[in-house]
This record gives sequence, C-alpha cells and structure tokens, in this order.
Amino acid sequence: MRTVLANMRGQSEDFMSRRMQAHAFFFLLFTAPVLADQIVLATDTSFVVRLGRPYLGQSGLGLSWLGSGARISYSGKTLRATFAPALSAFKVTYSQSNSGAMHYEGNSWIPGSNVSETIAIGNGGGIVDILLNMPPQYFESKSWNATLISFTTDGQFAPAPPPPSKILHVLGDSITASTNIHGGTQGCADMGFESDYSASWAGELCLFFGASCHTVAVGGKCLLDECGGVQMQEYYRKERMVDPGSTYNFSASPPPDAILIYLGTNDARVNNWTQFTVEALRFMQNVTKNFYPGANIGFLLILGPMAPVAPQTALLNAVEQGTAAGLKVAFVNASTACGDDLSGCKDGCASHPGVGSHRAIAKAAANVLETLMGWPSPGFL
Repeated sequence: MRTVLANMRGQSEDFMSRRMQAHAFFFLLFTAPVLADQIVLATDTSFVVRLGRPYLGQSGLGLSWLGSGARISYSGKTLRATFAPALSAFKVTYSQSNSGAMHYEGNSWIPGSNVSETIAIGNGGGIVDILLNMPPQYFESKSWNATLISFTTDGQFAPAPPPPSKILHVLGDSITASTNIHGGTQGCADMGFESDYSASWAGELCLFFGASCHTVAVGGKCLLDECGGVQMQEYYRKERMVDPGSTYNFSASPPPDAILIYLGTNDARVNNWTQFTVEALRFMQNVTKNFYPGANIGFLLILGPMAPVAPQTALLNAVEQGTAAGLKVAFVNASTACGDDLSGCKDGCASHPGVGSHRAIAKAAANVLETLMGWPSPGFL
C-alpha cells in the first residue's frame, strides 16, 4: 500500500511539474519581454558626434560656448538627455530629423539645482542635435558650467551618424550673443535670459548651411585689447569662458571651413581704426599659422547695423591686406540690414537688433559665404 501511494504521489507531482512548465511556456509566449532603457555616455564617440567645441569635463561633455553640443541617432519612442548638477539655470535647443533636413524643434529650460536634470528631447527616432542655446554671460552665476552626461532611449542607439559637412566659427559681441533678441515683446525684466541663439544671425546661418558651429560671443567686448580686460581674440583661445586659465586644445577638433567676425561696435570707444585693421589681420594669421596650421580657412569680416561707419574702412583694409598675405577673406556689408533707419534694429531692450534684423544679417553673410567658399545655397533662408 505504501508503494502504491508513493507511486501515485510521484505521478501527481510529475503532472503538476509538467503543468507548471506549460503555464510558464504560454506565459512567455504571450507576454512581451520588458526591455531596459539603453544608455550612452556623451563621451562615447562610437555613438555620439560632438558639435561645436565642447570640452571633456569630469563626468561628460562640458558646454561653455554657444553651439556646443552633440548629435546622436536612435530608434524608439523617446530620447532623453541628462545634465550634471548646475547651480544656474540654462537653456538648450534641439532639432530632430528622420529625413536629414535639420530644423529646430524647440528650446528646453534647465532649472538651476543641485541635482542632475533629465529632459526629453526626441520623439519617434531619427537623428537629434542638442546645442547650448544661452550665452554663459547671461547665467545667474559666473562660476556656471554645464555638463552633458548621457543619452537614454527606450529603443536602440545606432552607430554615430555622419557629422555635419561644414564647420563655422563665429566671433562677436552682445549682438552675436543674441542679447534680448525677443526684447520688444518680453521686455528686459529677466536680465537677458530671453536670449535665443537659435534665432540669432549666427544660429540662422548655421541652420542654413547645416553646419556645426562654435560661437564665441561676449557682450561689451572688442577686437582691440586697448578696450581693457579680456577681449575677443583671447576668448577665442579659451576652452571655457568662465575659467581664466583654460586654453582650448585646437588639435582636439577639425579646423573650421570659415570664421565669421562681427566686431567693431564696442571698439568705437577706443576709436583706433588703424590698429583695428592690424588686429584683424593678426587674428586671421594666428588662426591659419598657429591654431590650425595649413588649413584653408575662409574669413568673413562683417559690418553690422549697430556699428559706427568708421569700421568699414578698417574692415576693407583688413580684407585687402589679408588677401595680399594669401588669406581667403571677404567683407560683408550688413549695415542696412534694418533699413535706412537704425531704429528698425531696436527691439525695445538696450537697442539691440531684433529677430528680423538678425535674419537680414544672416542673409547678407550667407550670400558672401556662398561666393567665398563656393557652397551651393540651400535656398531656404
């Protein structure tokens, strides 16, 4: 009897085991597996293309100048970017494309805090660019530094997409830094935090040519060292605006195709236009001989609507002397970008150009850049 019961018990246990295995099989068959999010570090060059001139921070890519950022390709429903803790608020702009024609999707405001911030910047897969959109000079803290740590998606990351085929560097003052570009409608109450690089003349131009851009722009600064303090030639050599000792490693990134210089408005305080020509030539020769030796770089010297008349002669002289020295350089006259009346430039806040004026400056520069560089026009600016 004990043997019969034991056999029956064994058969029962064997039946239950087979039944549980069958249930597990059908459960796996009809239940979709839950996949973990995929994470890629911003410093991973097998997946991430650097844009502008970001620098390697302690935990990721440091973003200090306008246009610094990264490009990544992914599939999935969402893409998120995580930034290191920053005490000050800042703003990034992002664009996404499934067809290769980049366009700005919008801006995201990253609040100042002591914790990491993660933002959604993509929807539905494709190539995504994310760029620093606010000049460091307008942040709440001069000690500010932003660091892009990683990207996360619920899908998969593709190998690094092709980098932009064109590289532009831009050097300028508060106009190029897009000071209060939205001005008239928003006023000046936020002390410049409404600045929008993506709508500035440089941002428009970069979008126009689909270029990777690095914009060094600081309000109130000059080309001439005579203005006192740190000026734009020195800022161009800096890795980070807020770090006096930082020096950019120019061999860490490819040379620009062209450098656009829009300076002179603040140099009127010194009013030494002969020296202005000397410094403009010195900077261009420094770039081609010391920073990017041997590179065939085009230079655009821009006269804008807020500059006094005097820089025009100084800029034309720099073009003439630069050409004689073997440089590829051209003059852009954007002084009438606002029409005949300078008040057409004002946006209601500190007399800086508004959105329409920036678009006109970009058009003037684009026409000259196409001729100088032999680039076909995309035709949508």
